[in-house]
Amino acid sequence: MIYLTTHGSPLKDQNGDIIDIPPKDEADGSDEILVMYDGFENWYSFIWDDLLNFFLGMLQSKGICLIVDSCYSGGFNDDYIVDSIEDISYKSFNEEFGNELLQQNRVILMSSEESTVSYGSYFSFHLIDGFNGIADYLGNNDGINSAEESFNYAQNKIDLLGWQHPTILDNFPGEFPITF
Repeated sequence: MIYLTTHGSPLKDQNGDIIDIPPKDEADGSDEILVMYDGFENWYSFIWDDLLNFFLGMLQSKGICLIVDSCYSGGFNDDYIVDSIEDISYKSFNEEFGNELLQQNRVILMSSEESTVSYGSYFSFHLIDGFNGIADYLGNNDGINSAEESFNYAQNKIDLLGWQHPTILDNFPGEFPITF
């Protein structure tokens, strides 16, 4: 499990225009970024969604649960699909890059939609409650607190507030176990 909480934003240039850097996969034309520790002092101190996805692709694991609690975090759900490895030489740069970042066995829990802000880590608060057992009790009650059950619990709590809507990308077969 990887948990990231920081400020998030669409990637913009010095004029405030949105930027979509290769592989240019953003439907809205803008990559999403997470601001690093010194990001407000140094404009270049950020990590964008595709770079994070690349690093995650380098991990050797049976599964990854990524939790992103930040504004615009819904943009961290890019899903890459390539038809076959044999056709890769005929694919465009975007599709080749996408193949390298292919997301298998991942579940990504995001505190907001791609185009909305996130408030005060309310998502994390309810997600942790879910991990502590209430989500499984309200879910399938099998004694395993899964990422999906905890997300559903947190999403229901946050949706009641009306101004923030968590999102999920679930490419993990079955449920991703978190706590027992």
